[in-house]
Amino acid sequence: PTVLAYMNNSNADVLSLTTTPQTLVNYNSSGNVVLPFDATLGTITANIDGIYDFNFVGNFAFTGITSTRAIYIDVYNETDTASVFRFTGSIPRDADELGIAFTIPASISGTTVTSIHISASANIDVTLEGVSYGVTSKNVR
Repeated sequence: PTVLAYMNNSNADVLSLTTTPQTLVNYNSSGNVVLPFDATLGTITANIDGIYDFNFVGNFAFTGITSTRAIYIDVYNETDTASVFRFTGSIPRDADELGIAFTIPASISGTTVTSIHISASANIDVTLEGVSYGVTSKNVR
């Protein structure tokens, strides 16, 4: 059987990103089959041993400038307080939007609370134009 949880469309319209990661919170649409989640805190709990896909899709808008920058998206293990995976979205000079999408598989043992952390290579205000974070089992034991 497949177990899953998802959260969509974060309510945070504008985020002021810095080099310090912050958790994406306050999702306004969510659902699950077995896996617990907290849309307000932005967490999904993998509580059955197995292999899971961690999925993220985000579209970000910002003011273009004449230098390059980057947005970092981390799948974060709140239980172990460590990043499981970091995706770097490179922003070319003069760009005013960026889309990021990835799926990363990981093996989970025990109860693991996960979230999405976001940061940037330099201070930047971004408008979230749509965000989705989900966890889906591939093989649970």
